[in-house]
Amino acid sequence: MGRLVFELLLALLITGLSRFSTIKYKYPTPAHDANQCSGYRLTSISPTDHGLNGSLVLAGNSCNVYGNDISNLALEVTYETDDILHVKIYDVEERQFQVPDYVLPRKRFQGAKNPAYEFSYTDNTFGFVVKRKNNGEVLFNSTGVQMVFEDQFVKFGSQVHDIMNVYGTRDIGSPLRENIYGVHPFYLDLRRSGRSHGVFLRNSHGMDVFLSSTSNTSEIEYRALGGVIDLYFILGGEDGSPKTVIEQYTDIIGKPHMPNYWALGWHQCRWGYKTIEMVKEVVENYKKAEIPLEVMWTDIDYMDQYRDFTFHPINFPLSKVQSFLAELHSQNQKHVLIVDPAIYNGDDYAPYKEGADLDVFIKNRDGSIYYGRVWPGYTAFPDWFAPNTQSWWTRQFQRFLKDVPVDGIWIDMNEPASFCFGSCGTGHPPGEPPGDSPGDPVFGPGVPDYNLLNPPYSIRNGSPYLSSKTVATNATHWNNYTEYQTHNLYGHMEGIATYKTLITINPKTRPFILSRSTFPGSGAYVGHWSGDNWASWPYLYYSIPGILNFQMYGIPYVGADVCGFNESTDEELCNRWHSLGAFYPFARNHNAHNTIAQEPYVWKSVTEATKKALHVRYTLLPYYYTLFAVAHEKGTPVWRALMFEFTDDYETWNIDKQFMIGPAVLVTPVLEAGHVDVEGYFPKGIWYDWYTHDPIYGANWTKVDAPLGHIPVHIRGGSIILTQRPAYTTTESREQPFELIVALDETGHASGEAYLDDGVSLEPVESLRISFRICDKWQVVMTSVGSYKPNAKLEKLIIIGVGLDLVIDDVHVDMDKNAIITF
Repeated sequence: MGRLVFELLLALLITGLSRFSTIKYKYPTPAHDANQCSGYRLTSISPTDHGLNGSLVLAGNSCNVYGNDISNLALEVTYETDDILHVKIYDVEERQFQVPDYVLPRKRFQGAKNPAYEFSYTDNTFGFVVKRKNNGEVLFNSTGVQMVFEDQFVKFGSQVHDIMNVYGTRDIGSPLRENIYGVHPFYLDLRRSGRSHGVFLRNSHGMDVFLSSTSNTSEIEYRALGGVIDLYFILGGEDGSPKTVIEQYTDIIGKPHMPNYWALGWHQCRWGYKTIEMVKEVVENYKKAEIPLEVMWTDIDYMDQYRDFTFHPINFPLSKVQSFLAELHSQNQKHVLIVDPAIYNGDDYAPYKEGADLDVFIKNRDGSIYYGRVWPGYTAFPDWFAPNTQSWWTRQFQRFLKDVPVDGIWIDMNEPASFCFGSCGTGHPPGEPPGDSPGDPVFGPGVPDYNLLNPPYSIRNGSPYLSSKTVATNATHWNNYTEYQTHNLYGHMEGIATYKTLITINPKTRPFILSRSTFPGSGAYVGHWSGDNWASWPYLYYSIPGILNFQMYGIPYVGADVCGFNESTDEELCNRWHSLGAFYPFARNHNAHNTIAQEPYVWKSVTEATKKALHVRYTLLPYYYTLFAVAHEKGTPVWRALMFEFTDDYETWNIDKQFMIGPAVLVTPVLEAGHVDVEGYFPKGIWYDWYTHDPIYGANWTKVDAPLGHIPVHIRGGSIILTQRPAYTTTESREQPFELIVALDETGHASGEAYLDDGVSLEPVESLRISFRICDKWQVVMTSVGSYKPNAKLEKLIIIGVGLDLVIDDVHVDMDKNAIITF
């Protein structure tokens, strides 16, 4: 939902999935040039069981460029694994805020046996270099960027004599090239050697990351508003593949959660379904149009005066909501409701009264409750650090879901968002309706906590004030943590709290949670959508690199609002967007209340395009589910940039208008108005048209037909894909016969795998893993391991090859049995 734009503190200057390019931004003008500061001197160094410990002291006079220099620092170098190096530099007294381990669990590795990296350092003016051991490739060289370590300003970076191809760093959100919604200080660097590595900074403060390059030198520089230097270097195994780098990165931050099978179906939502009758009508219209609908969502419209855990007594009376939910469930459909973190501050509102009594809300510096302003009026904000908050949050949901056992929770506005500057409700009686929103705050010298509100260094924030449209940075949390330090953790911690709550309520069932704000590690608990986008052609395109970035961040269950959230779409755009959105990992149509209706049944052409694309998606559901199982186990992305699969093909390195679904399916959408064909790159091999099985031979740029309502999908030669005949819901689809697509490569070989379980259990007691391969005697060998027994059988074999297009529809093989199928 999120009807306004709410900025986070992280200002990172690279957006989207694109190759590194020179970006020239004017740095803020400092009192002194940070690059002229004296740096630090290494005074001692000693080996440990798995690395080095050292001491650093300020090498000269204090610079105090954007704060107060910290004189004494500690250095810890840990060879975590053969491919993961950890370098941490922190203040000896540890007064600087560090992300607590219970917020982002710090995995303890066993130590390296034969590290693939070399760590070296300079001592007089301290800097360090990380190299690949086998070829001497410099991955990070901090000696080229002067280190500054102050209480409110930390600067460091790397300069290497090579061209860095940097991917990730942040999601493309709205507006463009401004910080919004989430923080992921991670990048993947792909070099001309064909090897990649990742760099992760564990720091929750606001920061800038600057990139620049010359013909043969690249530089990356971090400028954070505080904290420590806590870096992980991830080398990605023997081949340095991007996939392995991401798998090793998720070893550090946590593996993605496993979604419910039903979560892979089609979702519908809108801010503006004002009554339960309108919601019911949408479900009925989907059915009339024969468009699959798995999950119906309800935005804040359902609430009584926009208060969490309530229903509007007239527009959404509880009895009618319960009846609607029962009807949905009888049709094998699901329901998701939104919950915002902002709690209305009326004494007659039980969640607030109980929360105030238990001391669970963020405070002002004087110890009083901090009151912002959100949809219900003046609101308090849960402090996820406070010891009573988890149990309080759980009790609210226990009471709420007892009355309405919905299937998932949508947590929004969790940056957290606030419509006014500062604690604007302070001094007002509980429950008093806000008047006009207060004007610009007075954030000048003499104001308490001036340096927290206006730090000496100004990051490239979306607003002149860090506290604009959010909780003020001088608000306090438990343990005297400040919002200045912890702001970027808020949505992440709400996701963890909500996950624990739903596990408490249904211990054996996988929670479904969608969150707007995320941080490294959030993928273990929540899915994500890219927030408030626009109904325009550029945003159709931006959705692709946005989703690809989040695959690298360990959040594979992600999508964008299909047809756009803000402004009104049109028929052609919505047609193309439904064709593309049908393949999003999280696929949902969603728009704002002040726009035209954009459900796919509104236009006949969009109806047909949606049905066609969803037919492909639902056919591929076993393949999608398998990819999520692999992501859950290993961290491997579900959607993949072409360079993930074809790293040795330089042509793929700059492609962000196509994508792979796993290793076997290539999608080439139309992203511009008025086009009836689209040019795409087909890497080396044979690619078979999903619909006609016609082959395309790589490696070439090829123009393919794409009339309105058609999205080109190709199967990679050498792949075997388990599919299932689609039905209206995923529950019904799981009862349909399985089919196997065998797409032969140039040598007549192919292989694939599949994973199956009950689709909902948190820890499935029974599961089934199946491998498929072509035998030299024109046979498919199927090997199954596990005890799960699907109701459906494998009944059809589709073999695609050069000059070969066979359908064998009398197979009748149990999925949990080993088998050899001759064709």
